[in-house]
Amino acid sequence: MSSPSLHNHDAGSALHPNSSRNSFPTVSSLLAELKLATKPQGGLWSSRWFVAASTAAIFTVDMMTPLGVAVPMLYTIPLFLTWARPGERSSTLMGGSAIFLTLVGVAFSPGEVSEVVIVERAMASTLHFVVTWLLIVQKRSTRKVKAAQQAMHDSEERLRLFIEHAPVALAMFDRDMRYLAVSRRWITDYGLNDRDVIGQSHYDIFPEISEQWKAVHQRGLGGEIVREEEDRFKRPDASERWLCWEVRPWKTAEERVGGIVIFTEDITERKKVERELRNHQAQLEDLTAKLLTSQEE
Repeated sequence: MSSPSLHNHDAGSALHPNSSRNSFPTVSSLLAELKLATKPQGGLWSSRWFVAASTAAIFTVDMMTPLGVAVPMLYTIPLFLTWARPGERSSTLMGGSAIFLTLVGVAFSPGEVSEVVIVERAMASTLHFVVTWLLIVQKRSTRKVKAAQQAMHDSEERLRLFIEHAPVALAMFDRDMRYLAVSRRWITDYGLNDRDVIGQSHYDIFPEISEQWKAVHQRGLGGEIVREEEDRFKRPDASERWLCWEVRPWKTAEERVGGIVIFTEDITERKKVERELRNHQAQLEDLTAKLLTSQEE
């Protein structure tokens, strides 16, 4: 259903079927139009009732004031109040109403119509048009910014969920090596079950990290992808771990390095199995050699 418009040439007859086509809308009809502009939300000063009441009051003062007094300029007050209203319709309708009532006031206000009055009304109408246009541009810009922020939030949330539920040890850091996101496997592999690491420094959590590792992190922050298939890592308790790891930079929307992502795979058990296999193979080769020697003798 199309909404009523103050710019429609049948506005008067549409709102008042018994009136002629060329008659002007009454103040009550204008209030009805303004009431439909927005839904009732926000504070008192930006409510539809206050905007409509202030508009009607200004129109009443204009009809009682002689021509030549810049009363129509006051329509910018309720027009500015629509800034707090969501959407563009409220500002558009109020701007159109301000221009319409400014021109209608010429017919109802006491006094003679002169060139000065025409210029004054034209300036007021231009002001209302400019303010309405600025409000619409501002609301559109705000809507775009909010949409971009929401899209960024959704993207970050998807990335966080992806990392958190990744089946590997994965962690995302900012340029100061503070945790941004971490997988559950990382928490488990590095014994961090009782710690909330988000926002904390990686170096505070693992103070034993060597300068060699820190240098690798800096290479990643410099934009380099660093990878090691087999790397031995010793913990303070003298336990030994073997890791396959990769440090990869991640970039911001401006194509700048925003931090790094570290992927690690604990291959300690695989290295143990490989060591045992080598030991068994060496023992088998030794036993085979002894058997061959005994047969030759």
